[in-house]
Amino acid sequence: MTISFILISYVYTMVVHFTAALFTAYIVYTAKPWAVSALFPWHPVLMTVSFALLMFEAITVFSAHSSFIPLASRPYKAKVHWILQTLAAAFGGAGFAVIFVSKNLNHKQHFVTWHGIFGLITIIYVAVQCLAGTVVMNPAWIQSIKLAQLKLYHATSGLCLYTLACTTLVLGLYSNWFMRNVRGTSWYACMGVVAILILAVMNQIVTAYQTKQQITKQNATKSWKK
Repeated sequence: MTISFILISYVYTMVVHFTAALFTAYIVYTAKPWAVSALFPWHPVLMTVSFALLMFEAITVFSAHSSFIPLASRPYKAKVHWILQTLAAAFGGAGFAVIFVSKNLNHKQHFVTWHGIFGLITIIYVAVQCLAGTVVMNPAWIQSIKLAQLKLYHATSGLCLYTLACTTLVLGLYSNWFMRNVRGTSWYACMGVVAILILAVMNQIVTAYQTKQQITKQNATKSWKK
């Protein structure tokens, strides 16, 4: 591993984490939920913290290039992963509850926009994915499937979940509230940030399992030659 590669990996790590944190801070600043008595501003804040920050960090914690704890052991990373995912689910659930109660208080219909529909699907998917993660942590529950396969299914499902979550975030950028508060270059920058987040997650998951498959094939080839 060359010095230039290590330097590039370090810069890449700093950029993706800084991007996620900056985007979250910007949404919190824009919403300013502490400055108003209405419930609604807490919705974008909680959802952004959940998906753009906590869930993003939970997934990339396993990355060889963008983990914020690259030198930690695999079991420790797994522990950090489920802690962050649990927090992400809690914040996401709170954000969903906030918008649900807010619409009830204002006598508005639920799930009438694509953002609302995708948001509902995302929250349900989060619950299912958390249950699946519990199974991965306890592989003895399903002995008919190997642990390696369970991890592969869970990671693939996680990629689908994060893609769905980012799709919901993008649809949120087109909401009346966001379009009213964020305009011009700032709006396009937010769209770019969501694209960076999903690309980083896709790269991490695909690269990790391609590498594992290559190692498995190499080991199988060596065994066959022997």
